[in-house]
Amino acid sequence: MRSVGIGALGALALALTACGADDPAADGAGDAIVADEAQAEEIVDETEDVDPEELGGDEDDIVLTFWHGLGGDDEVFIEEELAQRYSEQTDGVVVNAVNRGTYEETLDASILAAGTDAAPHLVQLYEIGTGVARDSGVFVPLHEADEDGLFDVDDYIPAVAEYYTDETGELYSAPWNSSNPILNVDATRYEEAGLDPDDPPETFSEVMDDCDVLMAETELEGCFGMPIHAWFFEQWVAQQGELLVDNDNGRSGRAEEVLLDSDAAVTVMEWWQEMDAEGYWTNSGEREDWDDPRTLMAEGEIAMALDSTAGVAAYEDSLAEDGRELTTAFMPIPDGVERNGTIIGGASNYVVDGHSDEETEAAVAFANWLSETEQIAEWHRATGYFPLREDTREQLEDEGWFDEQPNFATALQQLEETQVSDATRGAIVGQFPQIRSIVLDAAEAALFEGQDPAEALSASKDEADRVLSDYNEIVVGE
Repeated sequence: MRSVGIGALGALALALTACGADDPAADGAGDAIVADEAQAEEIVDETEDVDPEELGGDEDDIVLTFWHGLGGDDEVFIEEELAQRYSEQTDGVVVNAVNRGTYEETLDASILAAGTDAAPHLVQLYEIGTGVARDSGVFVPLHEADEDGLFDVDDYIPAVAEYYTDETGELYSAPWNSSNPILNVDATRYEEAGLDPDDPPETFSEVMDDCDVLMAETELEGCFGMPIHAWFFEQWVAQQGELLVDNDNGRSGRAEEVLLDSDAAVTVMEWWQEMDAEGYWTNSGEREDWDDPRTLMAEGEIAMALDSTAGVAAYEDSLAEDGRELTTAFMPIPDGVERNGTIIGGASNYVVDGHSDEETEAAVAFANWLSETEQIAEWHRATGYFPLREDTREQLEDEGWFDEQPNFATALQQLEETQVSDATRGAIVGQFPQIRSIVLDAAEAALFEGQDPAEALSASKDEADRVLSDYNEIVVGE
């Protein structure tokens, strides 16, 4: 095995992300590097060499390793449809697509594997991994790796492109599976309650008003579902035109403060608490339980679910099996504010440094192919993830897809109406996964312990600021 070449910066950034230490600085740099080398060796040992002939190629073909963080039907689609198809139609290259666990596990493994024989060529990383990915130094900015000019930032829907551009104004990574939150409405339940499903709630108070009617006029004991997830918290802060972190959401300078005590943040947490206290919001009580609202809606226990657009197909199918109909709408917003729009979720594809020029070129070409019209249109139809490029959206419109499938159009319309700003571009911040966890500490205190939302968020802000300060000190000496 070659020696680990991740370097101190990458190792320490990963130590913070993977270990989530309360005081990582106290452990010392040497300990962090040793721990990372041991973990890197483990990844190398568990990574199997793949012969190109096993993937249908020839002996001398490049085996392009693509790590991703999607499971279930998405994993099957990636590995048995996309990767296999590309391998069959591309001379000299076969793709070995591998699920590396969750998004966070994929990020951790990618940084740990850098500089070893196990290092992949292309990695799918979730949007909140952007800060750590850039700080790690193990990925090549796409605009530098793309020597043939395959990617043009102007080809993408602006709200998508803006998230993944760096200080050059060009793409740092290749957008691929992007989403935003939309409201799924059980039209059948709405009609049973005497409500118009074509007039869904647009504000927090309207959600609660509809819940009153739904629970009074039907057998429902609750009416609204949503994962207990900080992503939705971040969306509602941005909908108010406010920032999550300072320095223009970490885009004009390194983020140094998490703005969890803002009026916008308190507004969101107060609504969460009220929805739970009134019995409107039905949830499992578990963090980030994406299956919860989908199961509740499928079983007819709620009439509204806020979820990622990537779940549209699943919601449609599950309701149709029970003879019910789904309609979708923009996510409701706080009362009395202008709709600013949503932040994209999902992931993009990063080119890993340290490979030959030929292999890097192959990685860029595959990343581009994944987002070409034919592939991204198929991906959108199967999942609900956005057709990211303008030409793909136009083709789908010309084919009448959105006329036939209006529920798939909702998220795209919401995205296109987003006012691009520092708020809606989303935050670039180190330790984002841990900061999300800290936000959920506040949510649990407010929802399950009855703590005042402002007090809970203030305590979480202190913790988040400390975590971010530790990160910045280790990574850049600030």
